[in-house]
Amino acid sequence: MEVFVRNVPQHMSQNDLIRALATVLHGSNFEQFNPSGGQLNFDLTLFKDKRQRSLHRGIGALTLGSARIAQYFLSIFGGDRPQCPFIVEFPNGSRMGPIKFSTSNRVARPDVVRMITETPYIDPDSALQREELAKNLEGEIKVENVQFGWYCRDGNYSSEWDARLDGDMEGVQPVRWVAGNLVFDIDFRELRITLPIKTALDEMTPFEFGMSLAFDSIESLFSEKRVICVRFSRIEYLTVEQSPSANAILLFLSVPPSFESHPSPVMEQMMLDRAKRTRLHAFSESHARVAPYTSLALRIVLNSPEEARKFEYKASKAQFPTAEHIRVGPVNRQLFSAVHLEAVNQWAETLEWRVAFQVMTLLSSLVVDPTEILGLKASIESLITKYGDLRTAEILRLFCGRLKTLMWTGSDDDGAKTVEDCLKRATLDTTDTHMYIRSQGDDDGVFNCHHCTVTPTRMILDGPFPDQTNRVLRRYRDNNHYFLRVNFLDEEQLNFRWDRDVDGASFVRFRVGGTLRKGFTIAGRHFDFLAYSSSALREHAVWFCTPFEQDGQRVTASTIRQSLGTFDNSIYCAARYGARLSQAFTATEASVTLQAEEIIVIDDIESPDGKSVFTDGIGQISPQLNQAIIQAIKNKPGSKKRFYSDPSAWQVRIGGYKGMLACNYELQDMGCLLRKSMSKFDAPGVYDIEIAGIFTKPMTVFLNRPLVMILETLGVRAEVFIKLQDDAVEEIEHATESIFRCARLLEMHGIGGAYRVTSVLLNLKNKLNMDFVHQEASYILDDSFLNQAIEFARNHILRVMKHKARIPVKGSYTLVGVIDEHNYLKPDEVFICVRDKDEKAVYIEGQILITRSPQVHPGDVQFVNAIGKPPAGSPFVHEEFPNCVVFSAQGERSIPSMLAGGDLDGDIYNIITNKDLFPPECDSPGEYLPVAMNRLDHRCTIEDLADWVADYINADILGFVADRFLIVADQSEYMCRDKDCIQLAGLASAAVDFVKSGTPVNPKQLPPARYPPHIKPDWAAGEIRSSTLQVYPSKRAIGQLFRRINLTDTERLAARTAKRQHRSGGKNKQAQEEKLSKAMDRLKIGHDETLFRPEDDPISQALNGLLRSRIDVDCSVPTTIFDSIQNQLNAYTAELNYICVSYTLTQSPLTEEEVLMGTITARTSQPRRRKDLMARMRTQSGDLVKKIRIELAGVVEKEKSEASEEDLLDWLLRAWVAWKVSVVRAKESDPTARFGAKSFGWIALSSIFECLKMLEEREKMAYLRDL
Repeated sequence: MEVFVRNVPQHMSQNDLIRALATVLHGSNFEQFNPSGGQLNFDLTLFKDKRQRSLHRGIGALTLGSARIAQYFLSIFGGDRPQCPFIVEFPNGSRMGPIKFSTSNRVARPDVVRMITETPYIDPDSALQREELAKNLEGEIKVENVQFGWYCRDGNYSSEWDARLDGDMEGVQPVRWVAGNLVFDIDFRELRITLPIKTALDEMTPFEFGMSLAFDSIESLFSEKRVICVRFSRIEYLTVEQSPSANAILLFLSVPPSFESHPSPVMEQMMLDRAKRTRLHAFSESHARVAPYTSLALRIVLNSPEEARKFEYKASKAQFPTAEHIRVGPVNRQLFSAVHLEAVNQWAETLEWRVAFQVMTLLSSLVVDPTEILGLKASIESLITKYGDLRTAEILRLFCGRLKTLMWTGSDDDGAKTVEDCLKRATLDTTDTHMYIRSQGDDDGVFNCHHCTVTPTRMILDGPFPDQTNRVLRRYRDNNHYFLRVNFLDEEQLNFRWDRDVDGASFVRFRVGGTLRKGFTIAGRHFDFLAYSSSALREHAVWFCTPFEQDGQRVTASTIRQSLGTFDNSIYCAARYGARLSQAFTATEASVTLQAEEIIVIDDIESPDGKSVFTDGIGQISPQLNQAIIQAIKNKPGSKKRFYSDPSAWQVRIGGYKGMLACNYELQDMGCLLRKSMSKFDAPGVYDIEIAGIFTKPMTVFLNRPLVMILETLGVRAEVFIKLQDDAVEEIEHATESIFRCARLLEMHGIGGAYRVTSVLLNLKNKLNMDFVHQEASYILDDSFLNQAIEFARNHILRVMKHKARIPVKGSYTLVGVIDEHNYLKPDEVFICVRDKDEKAVYIEGQILITRSPQVHPGDVQFVNAIGKPPAGSPFVHEEFPNCVVFSAQGERSIPSMLAGGDLDGDIYNIITNKDLFPPECDSPGEYLPVAMNRLDHRCTIEDLADWVADYINADILGFVADRFLIVADQSEYMCRDKDCIQLAGLASAAVDFVKSGTPVNPKQLPPARYPPHIKPDWAAGEIRSSTLQVYPSKRAIGQLFRRINLTDTERLAARTAKRQHRSGGKNKQAQEEKLSKAMDRLKIGHDETLFRPEDDPISQALNGLLRSRIDVDCSVPTTIFDSIQNQLNAYTAELNYICVSYTLTQSPLTEEEVLMGTITARTSQPRRRKDLMARMRTQSGDLVKKIRIELAGVVEKEKSEASEEDLLDWLLRAWVAWKVSVVRAKESDPTARFGAKSFGWIALSSIFECLKMLEEREKMAYLRDL
C-alpha cells in the first residue's frame, strides 16, 4: 500500500528520511508484521523538483509491504493531528518536522511492492557508497598488449610470454590479437582484461582445449574474446612503468588469475540459455607452456600516459596497494623456454624418484626458475654422491621450505640471502637425527605421503607429509613413495566455484576428467588414477600411482584394483564400484588376523514387515577377540594409547566387509560374527581386522546451526541457546584465571592434543602447585608464549562458535551406536553407560533427546527412554558397552534410521539430557524413497570411474542444499516446517546417497530462496564477506547467537609473530650462532648459573625441587646426552619450520603457537579448507612430537614394561636436560634461534611427567607387594 508523504523540509535528503523511517519500522512496534525475523523493507521516493531549485518538492510516496502495515503506521503517524508526530532527529541534535502522512490516492506500483516483499531492507548509506564507487570505476582503459613473466632476484621483470608474439612458438597456430580493454568490475571485485582475436574458421578452430566449434552457416570470420580475470584481493602489489617505450602496469599476484573465453556476439545469440563464458587453463595455446610458472606476474601495456593515470585513479578508489613508479622496462631472459624446461625434466628423469619429485617440487612451488635449478645441478648431484638418494630428497624438501620463507620474509633480513645459502642450511639441518624423525620406523600405521594439487593452470607438488596408512599402502609398505594423493582445487586451493554464466562443468570434465583418464607424467614417471577413499572424495582428492616392482612382480594401478576382490554386484554402476574400492583405501590400522573358520556370516535382524534393518552394519566379537584387538593396538611401536575404559565396540574393515563389531559376552574363543548388511564385495582370503575407529571415551555434544534451527522450529526458545552460548563464552574468557579451567577448555574442544598441552597443564597444577594467578599456588605461571597460544586457542573456539553455532552442552554426550543383540530393550528404549577417564560409570536414565548430524529435517531429533543402571538379569550386567548408545532391536522401525538416515556402521549420536533443550514434542521422522542407481550398459571401466569423479565434483551440492535449507528456514514464518525445507531435506538425503548411487541432484530441483542470491542473513555472510553480498540481521536464534560474539584480530597478531619468528638477525647471524654454540658448550660442561638459573623461571624452579630426589639436577651433563638433545632440538626446529610453511593459508608462515595448539588463525572463505589443513598439520606435528618423545624415552620405549628403574631414571635425566636446553635456547635474542625452543620445552615437560608417572606406578606396585 502506498502512503502519501508531505511537509518534508527542502534541505532534508531522501536518505535522511529513509533512516528516520527505518528507526520506526524496525522497532518493536512493527515486529508483529515480520514473523520471519529480519527488518521490514519499504520504499520511499521524494518527488523531484523539475526546476532543480531544491533536492525535491517536499512531497513523496512511502510504499509498505501490505495494507495492514500501512494502516497501523497511519494509526500512529497519519493525519494532521497524529497520535505521535513524526519528528526527524539528527546526530548533531537538530530536529525537523513534523512530517505528514496520509492515505495515497494512487495504487502502489506492483514492481515496487514485489521488490519490498522479496528483498530485505538495505541501509541507504551502504547503497550510496556502492553507487559512488561504481561511478568512479566505470569506463574502459585501453590495452595494447599483455605479458606474463617472472620477478627475478635482481629486481628485474622478465617477460616470458607476450601476446604480440603469440605465434612465435614452433608447432602452434598463430593467433592474431587486436587491441583490447581493461575494466574494474565492481560486482565481482575483479579486473577484467579483454583481448579480442581474429581467426578464420576455414583455416583453424578456436583454441578451446579439446572442444571444437564449427558453424558453417555464419561468416568465415568471427571475433572471439579472451579474458584475464584478477580478483582485487589477490593483488599483492603493483608497479606503474612509464618508460620511453611503453606505459604499463605490473601486477604481482598471490594466486594466478582465471582465464576465460567469451563468444562473439553472433555465437552468443546462438547459445540461448547456456553459460556463455568458458573457463580455460591458459590464455592461449602458446601460453599454456609457461602458464603454470609465470601467472603471478602480469604486465599490462596501455596505449597512453593518460590511460595509465586513469588506471592509477581507479586503483586508488578500489583500494589497491599503493603503486610504485619505475622507468625501467622488462627484460626477456627466456627463463621458462622450452629448452630450459625440457633440460630440467630430462635431468629429473635420471634421478631416483624421491629426489626427482623434490626437484620438480621446487619448480612447481615457484621458488626458483629453471635456470636456477640447472645451476644447482652439480651441487645436488654432489649431495647424492655424498649422502645418498633418500637423504638428498630430504635436504631438497627442507630447501624448498627455506626458499618459501626467504621469499615471504625478504632476503635482506634473512640469514640465508641466496639460493645457495638456503641449500647449505638445509643440508646442515638434515642430520642423522632428522632422518630418524622423518623415517617410518616400525610403525605401519603412518607413512610419508607425496601430494599433488591440480588447479586450472598448474600442478603443485608438495610433501611428503605423514599420513595414516590403509590396507593397500600397508601391503606395499616399501614402495609407498610410488603413490600420490592428488587434489583437484581452484587456484586459491579451495573447492571449485563458478559464476552463474561460466561453463564450469565443461572445464571440470576437461581438466579433472582428462587428468583422471589420461594420467600425467612427472620426471618421466607416468601416474595413473587408482581409486579414492570416501572421505578423500569429499575433499575432491583421489589416489594415483606409478608402476613399480615388488617381489619380482610389476605392480600397476590396474593390478592393485584387481587384487582387492571381486565387485560383480557393483560393477555396472561407477559410483557404487568406486565406493566399494574405497573400502580398501580407508585410513585404518592393523590389529588381529583371524582364521577363516573363526568368521561366521549371519542374518540381519529386521522389522516384522522387512522394511527396516535394525542391525544395519554391525556384527559381533567374543570377549577374547576384543581383548586381543586391545592388546594389538596398545603394543604398536610408539603407541601411547591409554584406554581409560577398554573399548567394547570397534569400527572395522575386514576384506569386503565394513561396519562395527561389538562385544557379545556369550561368544567363545576368537569368535567373529559378520552380518550380511556388512558385506560390500568379495575379498577371499583376507581375514585381517583393520581398525577404522576406536571409541574409548565420551565426546562432548556440540550444537550446530541446523540443530539450533530445528529445535527452535519445534518450540525451544532462543533464550535457551543464548544462555548456553553466554555460559560457554564466559568459560573461555575466564580460561586464563585457572590452569584447571584452561586445561578443561582445551580438552573439550580438542586443542593442543599433539603436544599434550592439557596433560602438561594439569601436571603443572597437580605436581608443582602452579597456577595462572596466586590462589594459594606455590608458583605463578606467566609465560608470554603460552599466553599467546591460549589466545589463539580462544579465538579458534570463538570462531567456530560464531560461524557454526558450535556450543557445548554440558552433561550430554556424543556416542557411537550399537545394537541390543539379546533383544532385551523395548521399542524406543536405549541403554547408555558413560565412563570418562578414571571416573565412575554414569548410567543415563529417563527421557532424553537423541539426534545425529547433519540434521536436515525437523524429524531428525527424537525422544527415547534410557533405562539407567543395568537391571538385574539383563545382558548389560555382563557387558555395559561403555561410551556407546545401545539401541533396541524391537519395533516397526530402527531408531538410527529415524535420525537423518543413520545406521550402525560407525555413526555417532548426540545424547542430550539438558531438559531446557527438550521441545514440547517432536515431529515425525523423515522418510525417503531409495535413489535409483545410475547404471551403465557395460561393465565399469576405469575411464567410467574417472568420468564419475569429474561428475561428482560438478554435482557435489550437499553443502549448498544444507545452506539453502537454513536460509529458507530463516526467511520463512514456518521455519524448518516450511514445505520448501521438507523438499530440501529429501534432496539432501539424495545428495548424501549420490556418492553411492551415482544419481546427482539436479540444482533446478532446489526450491528458490525467498530473496535473491546476493541477499542473505548476516550469519550466512561467511568469515570474508563478499562486497557483492547484501546482508540483513536475522532474528532467528542462530542470527542472535552470531551477533553476540565479536572476534579479536588474532590473524594480524599471528602474522606479525610469524614474521618475527621466521626472520633472523641478518648480518649478525653468524655471530649469533657462534654465541649460541658457546653458551651450549658452557651448559654442557657444567651447571652455568649465568645460563640456567631455576629461580629465573617458575617451571624450572618447581621442577628442580621435584626431581632433586630422583636425579642429580646440578650435575654436569654427559656429553653424549647433551649432544643428542641438541641434535633433537635442531632436527625438531627444522621440521617445525617446514610445518609452519606448508600449512599456511596466506603468504606468511604459521606461528609456533599455532602449531602448539593445532589451529590456524587466518580467515578463509572456505573453512573446510582450513579444517583440512589443520587436520594434516596436527597429524604431522603429532608424528614429530611422538618421534622426539621416543628419542627421549630411549630403551624404555622399546622394552616398555620390562624397562628397569635405571632406564626410567636415564629417561628422566634426558627429559630434564631437554628442558634445560629449551630454556637456554628460548633466551636467545635472535628470533630464529629462539624459534622452536618453547614448544620443544613442552615436549620435554610432557616426557618428564610421563616418566614420573611410570616411576610412581612402579613404586605403588612395589608397596602393595610388600603389604
